[in-house]
Amino acid sequence: QGYADTFSVSLRLDLQGLPASVPVNVNPLRLQQVLSNLIGNAVKFSSPGAQVQIMADICGPDARVRVCDRGPGIPQAFRSRIFQKFAQADGSDTRQRGGTGLGLSICKALMTRMNGTIGFDSVEGQGSTFYITLPLQAEQPA
Repeated sequence: QGYADTFSVSLRLDLQGLPASVPVNVNPLRLQQVLSNLIGNAVKFSSPGAQVQIMADICGPDARVRVCDRGPGIPQAFRSRIFQKFAQADGSDTRQRGGTGLGLSICKALMTRMNGTIGFDSVEGQGSTFYITLPLQAEQPA
């Protein structure tokens, strides 16, 4: 929330219907890195006064986390390159938002290493939702 405050953006966490414990096998530090990047991007591309929503749920055999913003959305022409290294929708020297274009590429590599996936849905002018999924672990007998 501290980072979001610098952009006058609020964060909302929605875990409605999620069990108290969700068994997934992850590297906690790497998962934190992925979530920090997704939330940071959503904040960075949101307007002051906007809200970024973080939701988690169970989707079939996977745990899923979604980060939703109401920013400018992702241009159609950029979508196929979004997870490539150094990819930025606005690559000009005068772009308004910082970054190197490595964050989403790193997130994709980390999710692959954790046997998960990363993807997005976006509508230009309405916002984007980035999501990650991780396979649920089988329950261990007591």
